[in-house]
Amino acid sequence: TTRNGQIKNFTLNFGPQHPAAHGVLR
Repeated sequence: TTRNGQIKNFTLNFGPQHPAAHGVLR
């Protein structure tokens, strides 16, 4: 889905080291 793609892009932009990204994914 487009939303899933955006989430992935958002995470990549934020970076795995960003705690906020993990919070959104979980």
